[in-house]
Amino acid sequence: MKLINLTLLILGVLLASGASAQSPDSFIVEDGYALPGDTVAVSIYMRNTQFSVAAFTMRFVLIDSALTNFAWISRGSAVINFEHFNAQMFDGTCRIVGIADLPYNGGTTPPLPVGYHEMVRVGVAISELAPLGGSDSIVFMSDSLPPDRDNSISDSTGYINEVPTLINGIIAFNTQSGIGDHPLGLPLKAQLFQNYPNPFNAETRISFTLTDEVGDIKLDIFDLMGREVKNYFWNGLMPGEHRVIWDGKNKNGQSLASGIYFYRLVLSGSTVDHKSMTLLK
Repeated sequence: MKLINLTLLILGVLLASGASAQSPDSFIVEDGYALPGDTVAVSIYMRNTQFSVAAFTMRFVLIDSALTNFAWISRGSAVINFEHFNAQMFDGTCRIVGIADLPYNGGTTPPLPVGYHEMVRVGVAISELAPLGGSDSIVFMSDSLPPDRDNSISDSTGYINEVPTLINGIIAFNTQSGIGDHPLGLPLKAQLFQNYPNPFNAETRISFTLTDEVGDIKLDIFDLMGREVKNYFWNGLMPGEHRVIWDGKNKNGQSLASGIYFYRLVLSGSTVDHKSMTLLK
């Protein structure tokens, strides 16, 4: 207990000492899919582009904890050797603190280099009463004020400390393959599919289906910073499958850099679903 308290104290000092500006780095929750009554494992990633990360904190919540709940939390593959990893769950809220190396304890774990890392894995249990075709969201808390920042990354010195961009995830009460259709055999009103191929180079196909005629449809593509890079609009589409071919270019026709991008389907102003894809040059 004394070690944990001392660790948290050290991390609090690190968080208080650094800059508080929003960074180009990101915490990203992947989307999860499972039927009511099942538990789905969801990974939370970090993308660090500027410095090696030796400590991090994150806090996230389930929006509707009456239908979903955190079942378990474990280390992600990138932090297996971190000397300190403390996870606390309470009423649909999870708080995590991780530190790579505790010098006073003789540790030698190196910080995480610039890259894309799995930091946390969390199990989300879906109630048997959850509506088939519904969804919940894992959302990051966004308090960025020191010394008790909800989400932050810092280097081994503690002098570089930033609040990453926070990208939330959806837990859908169905399966990605479409098994979670309406229990009476009727398909869901709309469904967004994973792009193909993924990862992709020159172009990729994004498909979605509609079961009713819809008058206001939008497909948005945005980067890890949450900036919209491409939009597709339709004013009235008939039921059936629809698709677009994205060539990896933005609204101005400029080719985008390699990396992870997100896309979402919006019907009449309401988001149906969103997914991620990887562009490789």
